[in-house]
Amino acid sequence: MGGYAGFAAPDEVLEDGALTAGEKRDTLKHWLAATARRARSAAPPERAPLERLAIELAAAIEAVEIGRPLRHVWRHDEIEGRRKTG
Repeated sequence: MGGYAGFAAPDEVLEDGALTAGEKRDTLKHWLAATARRARSAAPPERAPLERLAIELAAAIEAVEIGRPLRHVWRHDEIEGRRKTG
């Protein structure tokens, strides 16, 4: 699926210690907008993973905004049934 701005998954944005909460929120919102644009023009088989990523991004944005612990945020690789290898 690829990533955004050097991040492979939304949880990596949340874990980044160099970003402020506002920078994390802005990065996630830009990623969500890019994902939504891509989903609109994607073929149906490609659209479902993008829609799941959009849900994960929205959950990550909410986590930043309300200060929810990271463990409550869905991970895209878990949704897809894959584990990250590195």
